[in-house]
Amino acid sequence: MEGYPTSVHFKEILEDGSGSTYYYRSNSPTSTLTVDELSDSQFTGAKLLHITGVFLAVDKNKNISVLKKAVALAKEHNMLISLDPNIRLKMWSREEAREALTEFLPYVDILLTGLDEAEVIFGTNDPKRVIEESSKLGISYVAIKQGENGSIGYHNHEFIESAPVKPKKVVDTVGAGDGFDAGFIYGVLQQWPLEKILHFANTIGSMVVSVSGDNEGLPYLDDILVRLGEKMYIER
Repeated sequence: MEGYPTSVHFKEILEDGSGSTYYYRSNSPTSTLTVDELSDSQFTGAKLLHITGVFLAVDKNKNISVLKKAVALAKEHNMLISLDPNIRLKMWSREEAREALTEFLPYVDILLTGLDEAEVIFGTNDPKRVIEESSKLGISYVAIKQGENGSIGYHNHEFIESAPVKPKKVVDTVGAGDGFDAGFIYGVLQQWPLEKILHFANTIGSMVVSVSGDNEGLPYLDDILVRLGEKMYIER
């Protein structure tokens, strides 16, 4: 879009697979999106709306209004709402993140968070307290991502600590959380038991960290089933 620079970020990867990212998203084309551009037809037939804190951080004053309308339209179509806080403190402060994200929590059905992000929002990094506070808000599913320590899940009074799935090797940890999110959401939509959902999501996370790049390691469904031993490998 003329007059608006393409968003870009740079990533630094250390030998152990951990990394840092540097964002340049100011005045990007995303900032031109308005409430009027959202319509009922865009939500027809969809099952779920996934939102993250990154969109709000780009332009929190305007994008809160855009996201509020998106959430309202999603609820009108009986869609689930999933939220990954995805808090990037290089883009906004802890206080700004907490204030913006807590506005949407009452509408969320699936919360996908790390303990560091949960502490920003709820003021605690105790998993049981995070789940307790989430339940008070009516959030049905809570998934707490713990990286190499696995994950914790909660749904319908069931609390499960899911063991990590060991990756073949650790190359790049960036993107593992997004892979976990995708797996967890897929499992919820399939109406799987919580234990299966968590193991499935953990497996995707372990596959993502073994490949360099945020998107390159995201597997196809067949690849995950092969890793889980539920399907034989077939050359595509």
